[in-house]
Amino acid sequence: MAAFADYSELVIAVGEYLDRADLVDVMPRFVAMAEAKINRRMRDRRMLTDVTLTPDETGACDLPVDFLEVERVEAQTAPPRLIEAAAGRYATGFSSAGSPSVYTIAGTTLTLRPASATPVTLRYFQALPGLETALTNWLISAYPDIYLYAVVFEAATYARDTASAAAAAQLFGDALEAADLDNRRARWSNVGFRSLEATP
Repeated sequence: MAAFADYSELVIAVGEYLDRADLVDVMPRFVAMAEAKINRRMRDRRMLTDVTLTPDETGACDLPVDFLEVERVEAQTAPPRLIEAAAGRYATGFSSAGSPSVYTIAGTTLTLRPASATPVTLRYFQALPGLETALTNWLISAYPDIYLYAVVFEAATYARDTASAAAAAQLFGDALEAADLDNRRARWSNVGFRSLEATP
């Protein structure tokens, strides 16, 4: 059973932690600020999702609104082909016609080079579903401590409770490190590695 399962229970837990029942009206702001911080620092396998993008004739397409970071871009050719990231100046060298070889990201736009309208599959890390609207999400179910300490930090900072803010910041960092270790073990613990060098 989770320590708390949704937005309402999180709000109660934060109030209990700080012994402050008067912060309910500003709690949505604290949760949103905590989620912004989590989105900047956390990359977990449960944040990965796939979407098909269809570029225009210039090779440009809009990124999803919840986009955080690229995991993989694959052209929907036969057979499918991975497309590499490239810096803007390097990407301009791919100006001839043909299947896309590289992509660049500027702002909220992904652009293929050479320019192509070939659909691509984008695997990306997506932002957390906002808890105030979604009420619950995978993170509060899997790692409620991350949410708790992130929101407590924001609330304590607002309340000028420096001791609680410092403690929450430390606990938040520890919880993120533990979650990252858990994620890496889940994704890579059984992966074999092959050496490209000669071995005895």
